[in-house]
Amino acid sequence: SRSVRARVEVLGTTPVPAGVFGVQLVLTPSSEVDEAGALALQAATAQRFAGTGITLRWAPPCRVARDLVETSELTWTDFSALAPLHATARAACGDGAGLRVYLSACWRYRDDVTRTTSEPEGLTTRIPAGLFASDLVDGVVLRAGTCAAGPTTPSASVLAHELGHALGLYHSVEADGTQDELNDTDGTDLMGADPLRRRGGFTAGQAAVMRRHPAIRR
Repeated sequence: SRSVRARVEVLGTTPVPAGVFGVQLVLTPSSEVDEAGALALQAATAQRFAGTGITLRWAPPCRVARDLVETSELTWTDFSALAPLHATARAACGDGAGLRVYLSACWRYRDDVTRTTSEPEGLTTRIPAGLFASDLVDGVVLRAGTCAAGPTTPSASVLAHELGHALGLYHSVEADGTQDELNDTDGTDLMGADPLRRRGGFTAGQAAVMRRHPAIRR
């Protein structure tokens, strides 16, 4: 009974043979990650992208005074709780560093379908991410620090997994057994639903999908 106007934009389908992707870690007061720990996380995450044709270009880690509070709840469609931190990072860290990864200890994810709340290791705002105006909340949130659920050390496998989402990848196999549409994935790769239990890296098919992302620069 009501008309809706939509804009559809077709992105390129040919992956670049190799390129770079800009990323920046944003360290909040609760993250308990110092500069040395941030550099180690960056190096270990970069190793997970070996063989994909993608080089992660890391901007210097940026420390901000604002944080997510322990009662912050993010959903698949509502990231308003992240908006103040996002705005602070824009002002303090600049706009040209690439996709931001927010390291914060205290936040939760609410699934509006199952009506459950969890404390995941990481979350990506959109699949793919990094395509929108700088004032729109966009990026990766990574748990790092101590809150009610206990201490969490940020994992390079989780961060690489979330960056895979940001570059357009879905889970190769969901927790309920649903598989993606790529021919060379079987759930043992890094994009399985639980990256901490996966020892594999990215497959050639996954690498080709990621290299189609418009933010990948030759």
